[in-house]
Amino acid sequence: MLPDFNVLLVDSLPIVRDALLPLAGMPGPLAKLEMCQDLHLAVAAAAREPLADRPALAVVPLAVWQNQDPSVICGALLAAAPDMPVILAAPVLPDAWREWVAAHPAAPRLVAMALPLDLTALRMLGTMVAQSRRVEEESRPGLLPLAEASGSLEARTNELRHSEERFAAAFRAAPYPQAILNFATGQFVEANAAFCNLTGFSQPELLEHSMPALQATGLLEVLRGPHPLADCRTTCRSRTGDLRHLMLSTQPTALGGEPHLMLLALDITERVLLEEQLRQAQKMEAMGQLAAGVAHDFNNILTIIQGHLSLQLATGDFDDSTRGALKETLVASEHAATLTRQLLALSRCQLFDSVPLDLNAVIQRMSAILQRLIGEHIHVEWKCESGLPMIMGDVPGIEQVVMNLVLQARDAMPRGGRLRIATGLNNISASQAAQNPEAREGKFVRFSIVDTGHGMDQRTVERLLGAFAESKSTAQETGSALAAVYSIVKQHGGWIELFSDPGQGTAFFVYLPVTTQSPTARDGLSGKPAKTGLTVLLVEDEPAVRTILRQLLIHCGCTVLEAQDAPSALTLWETEKARIHLLITDIVMPGGMTGHELAARLTDERPDLKVIYSSGYSASLFQEGQDLVPGRNFLPKPYDASSVVTLIRRVAAEREEMLSA
Repeated sequence: MLPDFNVLLVDSLPIVRDALLPLAGMPGPLAKLEMCQDLHLAVAAAAREPLADRPALAVVPLAVWQNQDPSVICGALLAAAPDMPVILAAPVLPDAWREWVAAHPAAPRLVAMALPLDLTALRMLGTMVAQSRRVEEESRPGLLPLAEASGSLEARTNELRHSEERFAAAFRAAPYPQAILNFATGQFVEANAAFCNLTGFSQPELLEHSMPALQATGLLEVLRGPHPLADCRTTCRSRTGDLRHLMLSTQPTALGGEPHLMLLALDITERVLLEEQLRQAQKMEAMGQLAAGVAHDFNNILTIIQGHLSLQLATGDFDDSTRGALKETLVASEHAATLTRQLLALSRCQLFDSVPLDLNAVIQRMSAILQRLIGEHIHVEWKCESGLPMIMGDVPGIEQVVMNLVLQARDAMPRGGRLRIATGLNNISASQAAQNPEAREGKFVRFSIVDTGHGMDQRTVERLLGAFAESKSTAQETGSALAAVYSIVKQHGGWIELFSDPGQGTAFFVYLPVTTQSPTARDGLSGKPAKTGLTVLLVEDEPAVRTILRQLLIHCGCTVLEAQDAPSALTLWETEKARIHLLITDIVMPGGMTGHELAARLTDERPDLKVIYSSGYSASLFQEGQDLVPGRNFLPKPYDASSVVTLIRRVAAEREEMLSA
């Protein structure tokens, strides 16, 4: 068993005493706290016999002793117990103490440590010192009277042998990697099983090596430094060449009259990898927020462009050439809106809106951006079956599925390869559905991504499929690309099949149910203004967007009351509330009140008031976004004239139906 040890607190400063008390409750060797307010008593405790009864380390609160001469405090403690580390409880050594440390060779036993104290490091130091003292004390030659020596020699030899066996058993069975190094040569003289597992060497092999053999660059020089190490981060290479991240603590000791180092290593490789993954996830989150912000501003610009173009095409008298140019410009702005949706899909900030859509058309629109993302080093084969039936899907969601799977395939082929992107219609039979617990019988459109990358073994495939199931509820939070794919496909009522072999590539098959619904036709903008009879309170902080939306509403036969923010809208409401039928409001506005808060306040007074929200951000970014439905009460930017006309006519029809009832 590992030996118990005492911690000497020189002065009972409450904050330091309370910080050390949890040591007694930690698992492992018992750490007892011993407090001495008088320096002479502390020095006597540090020098008492037997060696095992001495404190293993001392803690000196500098808040009490910093104005004292360091030679009086530390000099006395270090002289009384040369092997005892002295912990100075202070974040930084005062100048006088630092100068004294630099001028005295015994001072490397001093370690500055800030509050709260690192109890794990203290426990490691205390255990190492106690182990070292046990070995030293048990190896001291006994001076017995001649009459007693002959009778006790065998008993003492047996006792020493048993002690060594207990120490060796505890050392080798310790769960943490431990080793003993020759201070001069760096040669391993002892290592436990955990250390051998860490390095990949057997114990006989390891004892033939030195620390540099582990490719721990510069580590031996650090280990030989004047200060004991406590939780020092470093790296080394295992026998197979794998890079391992370690946290090392050391304690000097003497074996056979030669200086050695007891080494305790914690393998923190997985922690370092998780930290790196967290940093990457935070970077991706920041990029997503940036993408959402850029998309918001870009959507406002596109709203102005599309609104004016569609209005001029409906009302203006142009020759064929000019009208054609305007139509081409409108089509180009719609393509720009598609790029914005793809930007939001990459940032996972798009609202799920299921409509009948043609999967082939979605992939065709994405082909240019996909080709740029894939790169010229990968040959892409497109094989889309013509005449596919419609599926019920969310365009940004489907685009994100395609994008993520294509990027996954690209990353699997860093040196190039072939990528096949295909679609087709599959009639899943009952026997086929029985082979996959997530599959079901019926007609499904199948989308496939097949690469010739490095592939995965069956164990990795099973682990990946398990991660899909575990991550489906938190895909958007975790930022995992494949987990997001799984979540989106499940939302569409489909499933994913994955096949892969090492060196043979990977194939993803996505199955989506077909629908008999047809795309909803949108109302066009006629040349003459309509007569809906609605009075609309329009709240929009962007003047150019407010102007074009006002013109579109007037063309729909609405009377428009304008406000630039929520406070202005409330002032207008007080005088005009009786004749306002509809509120159209941006969600994010200056003035300290959001569109949701404004609508809640007005509908409390007029429950019959219709509300349409608008924003350049995705509705999924808002806490209240669960009740936002595009085409019903949400007008996502950018919008064209047809979207506004369709929504206004729906509201007018609902009002007429309510009045006739």
